[in-house]
Amino acid sequence: MGSNQTITLDCGTDYILYNSSIYGLLAPADYISDGCFYTDISRVDTSCINNSEYNEFFNETCGNRTNCSFIPNASLFNSSAECTENLNTYYLYFNAYCANDYLDLSGGREIDKSYIPIIISFFDAGIILAYIFMLFSLSVSQKKTVNNVLHNSLSPALYTLEIMHLPRNMDKETLIVSLWKHMETVLNDAYKEHKKIFKIVDIQVAQKDKMMKFAYQKGELVRKVKPNSLLYFNYIF
Repeated sequence: MGSNQTITLDCGTDYILYNSSIYGLLAPADYISDGCFYTDISRVDTSCINNSEYNEFFNETCGNRTNCSFIPNASLFNSSAECTENLNTYYLYFNAYCANDYLDLSGGREIDKSYIPIIISFFDAGIILAYIFMLFSLSVSQKKTVNNVLHNSLSPALYTLEIMHLPRNMDKETLIVSLWKHMETVLNDAYKEHKKIFKIVDIQVAQKDKMMKFAYQKGELVRKVKPNSLLYFNYIF
């Protein structure tokens, strides 16, 4: 304080940021001659600052300006005995930053900071569109895979024939044997020129759905009939 050294702040074309300023006392043991940039900010003692006086002084001297200079005075500090003693032995520390409207890029280029939110919004939109495209591509790929598997897979249905309106005057065994011989003869005669031999693997005889429904309904009726009634029907029949 006794050296009456002038503090000069110069941001060039940018404004001085008040909210970023740090003003206080620094113990001789924490002082670094290389400058404020290498000083540990947590070691700066700001408890002796008269905040109301300092705020008014800084706004009047450096507020909304690109540069300013001033000589610190005791009115910026509290008048307690401890603070008064420290003013004679401690260093005065002052640090402030400039409001830069541009962001420095590699290669000496810079970009206006007002464009940064817009750029980030474009990146977010790109990520969302990429995510939607990925889901769409995954859905299409899944459908293609299923269709490809179904198209290339072999199942018994590809080698199965369903024949209806079979004769009813034959028992099951006779019908299967006759149908077996007939199908092999017809298929082999039809593809004789291609030199292919057809063999029947199995023949199953099934009833129509109507017959199965009738059988089910009959079973339901029998289940609902009382035992005494069953005996009475059996007696009549």
